[in-house]
Amino acid sequence: MDKIIHFLTENLYRYMIPVCLFCVYRIIVCFLELGRIKTLREKRGAFHSVRSQYAQIGTFSLALIGGILTCLVPKLWFLFFLVMIALGFVGYKIGRSKGMEMDNIYREIGREMKKMETEELEGRQNRPALSGIDGFVESFTGDTAEDKVTDSSESAAADKTEDTAADAAQDAAGDAAVGAAAVRAEDE
Repeated sequence: MDKIIHFLTENLYRYMIPVCLFCVYRIIVCFLELGRIKTLREKRGAFHSVRSQYAQIGTFSLALIGGILTCLVPKLWFLFFLVMIALGFVGYKIGRSKGMEMDNIYREIGREMKKMETEELEGRQNRPALSGIDGFVESFTGDTAEDKVTDSSESAAADKTEDTAADAAQDAAGDAAVGAAAVRAEDE
């Protein structure tokens, strides 16, 4: 047993520095995985669990603190090694609870998105099917025949308003021209 403790004390930096580097590596990988999951969620709108990534981030972050303390104070390496294990366990619990909280939020958002998609799909299925050119145009524009009728009646009303305003302007200009001609005739 003394030989093992002596070996561990003599070679402390040979195994603790790689342990600390492994902790840093796992933290970086977990953040990269969270970024990948975020892009998948945004592209596909699907739920992906992040609980394990947050649990690993918590575990390796606090274990890294214990590992650094072990390297800084080699005389108390055994104590700080136990602290590293305890902090890793506490970090796991904290990270797991945070991950579960994020999973619940993302799961609820996913349910709402799925519900909206279902309602939209049902709305499309309840519309009457159009055949011929109207169905072909609707497939590209999304405008229904009812929308086209409403749009054409609105544009016809706008055209009438514009025509009425233009006719009134022409009538006023014509009246002004006739009035100007009458004034000239009186002057002569």
